[in-house]
Amino acid sequence: MRLLKLLTLLSLLVTFSFGQTKYWIAREPNSVVTASEAQAVAELADAIDGISSAEADILYTVAGGGALTLGSLIVDNLTFDTNAITSTAGDITITPLASNDIVLDSHFEFDLNLLTALTDANTVIAAYAGKNITIEDVTFDGGVVAGITTLTTTGDVDVGGDFTPATITMAQAASANTYTWLQYNQWTTGADMAAGGTYGAYNKLNIGHTVQNAIAGKSTVRYLTLAADESVNYAAGHEITLELDDVSTHTLTVTDHLSALNLYFDGIGQVEGVGGGAYSKMNLSRALWNSTANFAIETNGYQVETAPNSYLDYGFNVYNDGTMQAGLWIHNNPANGTMVSDIKTSSGAMIFTGDAANGDAVYAEVGGYDATGSIYLSTAAGDLFIQVANAGAATDWERMTSADSD
Repeated sequence: MRLLKLLTLLSLLVTFSFGQTKYWIAREPNSVVTASEAQAVAELADAIDGISSAEADILYTVAGGGALTLGSLIVDNLTFDTNAITSTAGDITITPLASNDIVLDSHFEFDLNLLTALTDANTVIAAYAGKNITIEDVTFDGGVVAGITTLTTTGDVDVGGDFTPATITMAQAASANTYTWLQYNQWTTGADMAAGGTYGAYNKLNIGHTVQNAIAGKSTVRYLTLAADESVNYAAGHEITLELDDVSTHTLTVTDHLSALNLYFDGIGQVEGVGGGAYSKMNLSRALWNSTANFAIETNGYQVETAPNSYLDYGFNVYNDGTMQAGLWIHNNPANGTMVSDIKTSSGAMIFTGDAANGDAVYAEVGGYDATGSIYLSTAAGDLFIQVANAGAATDWERMTSADSD
């Protein structure tokens, strides 16, 4: 019976190899077998005569197209056992026919280095409870992504929650005649918000210890080595713009203030200077000019400029609702500073202060910068001098006299 099953198997389609000799026997049922083929079958049957009856039944079942159930199957380095495929040596390589792909569970399609989802459903990759998923040293743990050293994007990045990287570097070279937004914060109202609003961009420092040079935000325009003699029409370290586009057709009511820049100071904690030093100050705003160059162009610490046909009530308005020693303090440090005049008017006339006792002393002090109509306030003599001429002589200055009217 065993030999009969083997011969039946070989009469259908069999390929066996023994040593360097390979036999192919493919026959239709009831066809005539040649003498050489019969000899090959005899040799094959003799070679496998030691096969068991159960093993012959397996071959017979497979050859006849029947279902075969095994506990496990070993083929070369692969072991098939229930739902597991295990390699006993080396990698497992699955290579589809050219121009075809590998499909898993009717959802994942692998094509070389491309992974595509085939079904209309979300693709979910879930880690074991309490563990994370790591791809190229980048970990995904719930809603937390860690290990990113460089993030390069070609489009917008929308962040809905907190974003706390150690450093954000946005490097983008601007091409000719274009404006590029390296960092763009936009906040747009969708309805009335009479009860309060929010911050479009918010930088905050929380300080509870000794610090130096703590800055919530910094903008810098840096001119490096010029390629040649270059020019610029306008450059600013930071620009703040307040635009009223649609107010021409609708009325905007201001209940407090409308400002392009709002500086706000609050708190009642005591602050002390270092030994009452001259440089220990608390300011709502401070501008430091730190260049020692005497530029050929006009330089200003603060400039208010109005455009043609514009209207501005006051270039500088000090409004006091508390206690203020002076609305304006012009302070020159005589140890290091040289201030020609305290105030210069549009006509060229200046207002000086000093300790000159007479007109000759006034001319000796400010004669090189004088202009008719200038005023000199003497803190030593308590006198007021006015420039009545510009002849380049001490007689240009005269003392103003006054009398007690009471």
